[in-house]
Amino acid sequence: MLSLKNKMRIFSALLLLCFLALGILVINKLEMVNSQSRIIATLWTPRLQAAAEMGIAAREYRISEALRIQSISEDMAEQSENDMKVNAGIFLSRLEAYRGLLKKNEASEKNRRN
Repeated sequence: MLSLKNKMRIFSALLLLCFLALGILVINKLEMVNSQSRIIATLWTPRLQAAAEMGIAAREYRISEALRIQSISEDMAEQSENDMKVNAGIFLSRLEAYRGLLKKNEASEKNRRN
C-alpha cells in the first residue's frame, strides 16, 4: 500500500501531465488561429477594402446617373454625362483592382457566367 505522501506525488505528477497535455493542445490551436488570422490579414482584408471602394464608386455612378435622368437642360445633361463617364471609369478601375486580388483558380462573377 502506498503512503499518503507517495499518493500525493503520483497525483501531482498526473496533474502536471494533464496540464502539459492541455498546454500542448492550446499551443497547437493557437498556431491554427495565428495562421488563419494571417490569411485574413493578407487575403481577405485587401479584398474587403477593394470591394468597399468598388461600392463607393458604384454609389457615385448611380448618383451621376440619377442626376442625368433629372437634368432639365442640355448643359446639365452634358455635365451629367461627363460625370457618368468619369465615374464609370473609376468603377471599372476598382473592379479590375478587385479582380487583380483574386487568385488564378478563383473566378469573378463575370468569369462564372461565361
